[in-house]
Amino acid sequence: MKELSLRIAEPLAILFQKSLTDGEVPVDWRRANVVPIFKKGQKYSCTNYRPISLICIIFKVMEHIICSNIMFHATNHNILYTLQHGFRSKRSCETQLVEFVHDIVSNMAAGLQTDVCILDFAKAFDKVGHKRLVEKLKWYGIDGSVNRWIQSFLADRKQRVVVEGTSSAELDVTSGVPQGSVLGPCLFLHYINDIAQSLTSTVRLFADDTMIYMAIKNDQDAKTLQNDLNLLCEWESKWMMEFHPDKCEILSITRKKHPVTYPYQLHGQHLKHCDYAKYLGINISKDRRWTRHIDTVTAKANSKLGFVKRNININNRAVKAQAYKSLVRPVLEYSQAVWDPYTASDTQQLELVQRRAARFTMNRYRRTSSVSLLRHVAVMHA
Repeated sequence: MKELSLRIAEPLAILFQKSLTDGEVPVDWRRANVVPIFKKGQKYSCTNYRPISLICIIFKVMEHIICSNIMFHATNHNILYTLQHGFRSKRSCETQLVEFVHDIVSNMAAGLQTDVCILDFAKAFDKVGHKRLVEKLKWYGIDGSVNRWIQSFLADRKQRVVVEGTSSAELDVTSGVPQGSVLGPCLFLHYINDIAQSLTSTVRLFADDTMIYMAIKNDQDAKTLQNDLNLLCEWESKWMMEFHPDKCEILSITRKKHPVTYPYQLHGQHLKHCDYAKYLGINISKDRRWTRHIDTVTAKANSKLGFVKRNININNRAVKAQAYKSLVRPVLEYSQAVWDPYTASDTQQLELVQRRAARFTMNRYRRTSSVSLLRHVAVMHA
């Protein structure tokens, strides 16, 4: 499409304008081949797969146009929730985590306990009610031809699952926004935009990843947090969403000897208190130390480094260095501004991974070889 852009730009512009003016999305653009992507857990359970919709590429171009204009409207009128960092310009997992950790550190400096509830939506993208979404968009000022076009985009959708060239029968899609589309995340942000309305606690969102927390001084503060959880239950019931109590966790972050312990509930089910929890790929400990996260990071990095060693059998320093920079180093550097180690043992644990990589890249395993020099030379070769 890029190579033929000068030829196809004009006919595509006519097609897109016609579709938008009439508020009609062609039938072929509303069909999707769904590829299941494994997340975690047991591979035989279909609930452990994320359904990614493969859609017509030309249609994705039009989705980009609609999506960029909707997001411009939302930014210009300050519509989206301030603490929503998912799928937004100049925001990321790292910005969300930095702000969260800043709040936690501030509370600890003031001698306060922070109770954090990490919530898990069950199939969030698949449960968006189409009629409710359309009405919400109207409320936010997304009306007229764009709203009609989105109604057509959501209506009469069909999908089939494709695995290794074999496809299932087509089924109607009666709810949800397609994962894998450009417009889907944008619509989802508007759908859950009012989730934190009327709550006292702080609510942080990254798309459907939801966290609610509050500084706890006594049982009354804990009851306030529980009341906010009850309000979230009312919100999910009203908007046809659903939290998964079994996957929701409570983390009391404090270094007090006698912290406030409260039996938080969701849907009448007691939430489990944990010593650590994972949020946006970071292991957060109840004492706000990063040793456990660094253990996890180095184990994963060493595993990937082992994969590189097993599969690169040529003695080419540039290729080895590039493989390390592509597969191993991103694991070590993800959100490092949040958990950058300050203890000697944590720093040394990360350095060991880099030393192994340097020796592998330069093919120098002698004890007399300078690791610092090897790393410098490896970077120069990369």
